[in-house]
Amino acid sequence: MLKFALLAFAIAIAGVANAGAQAPAAPSKSYVLIPYDQPDGKDEHASAVMSDLSKDLAAAHVSVTTAAPIDHLEAVERAASLCAQYHADGLLIAEGRDEQTVKMVYAVLTTVVRYPTHVDFRLDEIGCDGVVHWSKTTTADRNTSGWATANLPAVVDDAFSGAIGDATAAFAQATIADYPPASQAADPPASPAHLDPAAKYLVVPFAQPGLANPQADDILQSFMGKLETRKIAATAAAPMDRLTVIATAHALCAAAGANAIIVPGLRIEQSSFHGESYAELRLDVVSCNGDVLAKALGTANRQRLTLRNFGADAVAVSEQAMDQALPQLFPT
Repeated sequence: MLKFALLAFAIAIAGVANAGAQAPAAPSKSYVLIPYDQPDGKDEHASAVMSDLSKDLAAAHVSVTTAAPIDHLEAVERAASLCAQYHADGLLIAEGRDEQTVKMVYAVLTTVVRYPTHVDFRLDEIGCDGVVHWSKTTTADRNTSGWATANLPAVVDDAFSGAIGDATAAFAQATIADYPPASQAADPPASPAHLDPAAKYLVVPFAQPGLANPQADDILQSFMGKLETRKIAATAAAPMDRLTVIATAHALCAAAGANAIIVPGLRIEQSSFHGESYAELRLDVVSCNGDVLAKALGTANRQRLTLRNFGADAVAVSEQAMDQALPQLFPT
């Protein structure tokens, strides 16, 4: 009897060992984690996003060092020097968007107010060569209700937390092929005093795969119209992950016959309770060699007594931010 008990114990121990051996291992590389917020940004959810992202990466045993805030396109451009500075094997950059609307359900004795919340989140692994080698987009939805907003921003944070957890779990189990080390880091070229208004520009759309803003097409149409008003020759590209532009700039320019690429980055915050819409528009101009030539930041606030047409207000506040950002690149 003792003999069979010992045999069963040995089999159980072997099973545990095999299960541990088959468990997915976290990536063995070390990374520079680029902050979700960017310089001069006012995204009220950025702090919570970074807190959840750092916590989940640590739980997945991913080795990261958080860098100082930097423009995301500029971080990709300087990937080699950032890797050297932090002794890392690559970069991790997160981007995302949130959308919180209001829906009223009328009944005989009461009115139920709901606040549907949707979040898109993308995590990119970028090599020291500036190439996106792995990417994952996740989504999360939350729906809270009540007569008043108990803490609606916390609902957005909770949705981000769920999407971040899914993305980091996928990254921890990912198999990322080794890639050649980056060449010697070089200082980026000095930004020109102003851009050539006679050049032809390729515009990366506001919509990105997996992060598609429902108003993205209307916002792009407005943006192209404002370029036309300034007599800037421009054509729109197909939607793409904007962080891939640095590595693919030469091919994009060649295919479009363009001299440079305008890469927008837009974040919109809307509060149905306060009737506010806020837009933060970043414009990066990238050369056909993958260098960031110029940057601009435009912000705008739009206040209403009540906010019901979220789409129209999102477009309108984005247009106001364009009117701030574009003169920085193309002075009238």
